Amino acid sequence: MRKLFAVLMSLCLVLSFCVCAFATEASSIQSPTDQPVYSVEFISYDTDKPNSSVYTVPVGDTIEIAAPDSKDSDFTGFTIEGEYEIVSGGLNNSPIVIRPLSDIIIIANYSNMETTASSSGDNGNDSPQTGDGQMIFLIAVAAAVAIIGITLATKKLHGKKN
Repeated sequence: MRKLFAVLMSLCLVLSFCVCAFATEASSIQSPTDQPVYSVEFISYDTDKPNSSVYTVPVGDTIEIAAPDSKDSDFTGFTIEGEYEIVSGGLNNSPIVIRPLSDIIIIANYSNMETTASSSGDNGNDSPQTGDGQMIFLIAVAAAVAIIGITLATKKLHGKKN
């Protein structure tokens, strides 16, 4: 009985340390040995729904961004969040060539952007998954096994003292 109890408690301990191995989206973490890159997200409001693209640019390189043509509205300019250098073009002209100095977000603005962004609303269908329901079950099982083990050990110790 003691050997079985020891094996079960050891297994519980090992499993509790292995919970972090179930993490998702490890591919989004950049390796420290890779060449450093900047993330460039391009968002265009040329249609009813915003179009988004993500690019990676090695440090020191440039990227050319062209605003898509829209049949319903006129291009008014780019809004860029983050640090960058303009190599050619301008914020009111398309295409524009920039050199990112940090991760940046480029937004192509159109004359109907305010009405499009506010009328579409966000119903949450495109939201990322933020949790894993199985992890709660695993943690609950590990906690239950630990509580049972503590209870049994306490009863054994009190039984030996008497």
